[in-house]
Amino acid sequence: MIRISLFSVLMALSACTTVAPAATEIAEASVCDDIWTLDTVTVQPGRLAEATEYYETAWLPARVIAKAEGAIKDYHLLHSKQDGEPEFQLLTVYEDEQQFAGAEDAFQAIFQRLELPRPLLINGLKRSDFIADTIGANDYRFLQSEKGPC
Repeated sequence: MIRISLFSVLMALSACTTVAPAATEIAEASVCDDIWTLDTVTVQPGRLAEATEYYETAWLPARVIAKAEGAIKDYHLLHSKQDGEPEFQLLTVYEDEQQFAGAEDAFQAIFQRLELPRPLLINGLKRSDFIADTIGANDYRFLQSEKGPC
C-alpha cells in the first residue's frame, strides 16, 4: 500500500527549509526559484540496516558529488520512525528549472563514475528486498519573504 504521512512530510520540510512568512507577509512574498524533490521511502520490517547502507552507499555519495560539481544546490537524507515503520525522506534541491532538467543526465554520469555494481546488493539483497514503498513528489516551491533568502 502506498501512503505518505503528513508527519513525514512536515518533519522533512521543517528540518530543511526556512521559516515560512507570516500571514501578514504573504503579500510581500515571492516564489523561490529553488525546486525541491522529495521521496519518502518505507523500509521493509527488519531491514533498516540494509536500507541505511544502501542510501549511504549509493544515494548519498551521488549527491555529494552532484553538489560539488554544481549539478544540484543541496540535498538531505532524513530518517524517521512513524508507527513503528522506518522511513527515509530523500530531498534534493535544485537552483532552478535548468538545473532540474539536467539532473538525470548528471546523475547517470555520476553513477557511472562511482562504479557501483548493478544491481547493488546489500547483504545479498536487492533494493526491492528491503524497500517496501517509494513515494515521490517533485517540484516543491517555497515562498520567500523579502526579509530573508529562500
